[in-house]
Amino acid sequence: MRSIINVMSAVHSNSRHLILFLAAASLIAGCTMQTTAVLYNGTDKPVFVKLFRGTDEVSQVEIDPATSKELDEWLLYDIRVSVGGKQFQYKRADPGPEYVISTGFGPFVKRRVYLEFQGDGRVFVLKGPDQFGHEPPAQPAGFPLVGS
Repeated sequence: MRSIINVMSAVHSNSRHLILFLAAASLIAGCTMQTTAVLYNGTDKPVFVKLFRGTDEVSQVEIDPATSKELDEWLLYDIRVSVGGKQFQYKRADPGPEYVISTGFGPFVKRRVYLEFQGDGRVFVLKGPDQFGHEPPAQPAGFPLVGS
């Protein structure tokens, strides 16, 4: 009987350690999460966005006028935007942590940066989706991005 109690005690102790380990792993995973860009099309024409790693196209999205779409892991890629026969190219740019908005907890954390593309090729960083379609705020160093 005593050996059964010892085995049950060891199993209970190990499950507590496993739960603590899984909780810590979830927090670490949340801390290393990539940032998603939410790009708003501030023009009156559809915008076509392509993400590149070197010369390889990774993904492509179309964004209708006055709407936005998410670009996952955008800091890993160079960006090419086409609108109305014009094409703009941008290098990676990090606006800094004050422009990253996090929601959720642990492995469910979602980190977003809000950007607005304007017809002259400038891309502004915003402090939230409520600034879409309005006069952009003062910009951090390196912003607005200017397409080449």
